Amino acid sequence: MRLKRFLRCLTGQLAMLAIIMLGGSQAHALSLVGADVKGAFFLNSGSNNLFDEEFGHVPATGFGNSPGFPGNGGTTVPISDSVVEFGYEGAPALDLFTANFTGAGGVILTATGVPSTFTHVTMTFGSSAFTGLFFTPVHVDGTNNNCSFATSTITCAVTAGPGPGFTSTYSLSSTAQVPEPASLTLLALGLAGLIARRRQRA
Repeated sequence: MRLKRFLRCLTGQLAMLAIIMLGGSQAHALSLVGADVKGAFFLNSGSNNLFDEEFGHVPATGFGNSPGFPGNGGTTVPISDSVVEFGYEGAPALDLFTANFTGAGGVILTATGVPSTFTHVTMTFGSSAFTGLFFTPVHVDGTNNNCSFATSTITCAVTAGPGPGFTSTYSLSSTAQVPEPASLTLLALGLAGLIARRRQRA
């Protein structure tokens, strides 16, 4: 009789664990691959979008907004893990600003230099795919660059110096919470302890 009761209890607890684990697996990982993102780069409060190859500051190749491979020559490009979406190339110092989006929601901004003539740089990135996501700074290199988020648009402000450049990373993430492996491990250990205790009583 005790054995039957124990088995019923064990079966119920294992079923509960399975439901929790399956419920967690149904929360899909964020994927932005293929989503269109529009980028803009404005220098010193100017009105020309320098991510547009029309103004002569987009590298000829190598970026999503490049007129040559693998780019489309536009200011709206698809997010791809194999391509850096946006590039700006200065002259004559060739200071390079890039914005790289990953399918998993990473945003990596880099600048090889921020000349003193760049009193203010504003970059904006907008996508309907960003709606409902959270935006979190992961690592901000230096104090002359920062990004904020509103609804579906990322706005980044850059001022000259300090330092020769920066690589700052941010993250876009969904609100869905997946059970952490550590939490599941603790639950499994708790069930194991309960089983061991019941065995001792039997």
